[in-house]
Amino acid sequence: MNISMDCYKKADRVVEAEYRVPMHCNACERRVGRAISKLKGVETVMSDMAEERVVVIGKINPHKVLKKLKKKTGKKVELVVNEDDEEEMN
Repeated sequence: MNISMDCYKKADRVVEAEYRVPMHCNACERRVGRAISKLKGVETVMSDMAEERVVVIGKINPHKVLKKLKKKTGKKVELVVNEDDEEEMN
């Protein structure tokens, strides 16, 4: 029961997560941005098509966003940087 409560606690504060998403054209970038921006808790989405990366800021669970992004876009998505994980390691 404590494990599920931890997921909710993380979603209570603003988190920054970076994902690597293959994007080859402007349509891919728009599709990824639209899929993320519709998710609950997302405040800001920044994408860089040349670097194939997307940064999401908001009251989110980065692993849930990863799962939804894979499902909605059908692309191979990787979680690169998660601000929370770095803080927990220190």
